[in-house]
Order: sequence, then structure tokens, then C-alpha cells
Amino acid sequence: MEAEDVVFLMVNGVDAPEKVADYLKEGRYTMPCAYKTAAANPMKTYSVQYCPTQYVIGRDGTIEARTVGATTVEIRRMLDAALRKK
Repeated sequence: MEAEDVVFLMVNGVDAPEKVADYLKEGRYTMPCAYKTAAANPMKTYSVQYCPTQYVIGRDGTIEARTVGATTVEIRRMLDAALRKK
């Protein structure tokens, strides 16, 4: 798996951007984050009902997998399956 094959996006429609920024900084995460604003809530945009929810989006833009509260092992399995598709 190449680093450019995977992009992570964090969606947070609950916490203030400052709180999320602190979380990202503390965890040394570099992924982009979609925040709730007065005009939009990414949880509605992405149909997230429970946190955490993980999606794997295929190269063609379709949802390959969705799971709620997945473990690292499950996320890796979903990513590997999506990356095998070409």
C-alpha cells in the first residue's frame, strides 16, 4: 500500500473546531477535518448517525465499506479490500 493510495478525513459535527484542533494536535494527526458550522453539519452531509463511523471510499468515489465503532484491525481489513480493487 502506498501512502498516496489512502486519504483519511475526520468528520466532527459535535465539538467546537478548537477542541478538534487540540485533539488532532495531541494525537499528531494530519488528516483534514470537516467541522460543524452555522451553515452546515458534516454529520448530516455524510449521514453519520453514530460516532465513530468509518467509511472506506473506493477509487471511483463509491462507498466500499461502512462500519460503526470499528477496531484498527477491521479498518485495516476494509482498506486492504478496497485497495485490491482496481
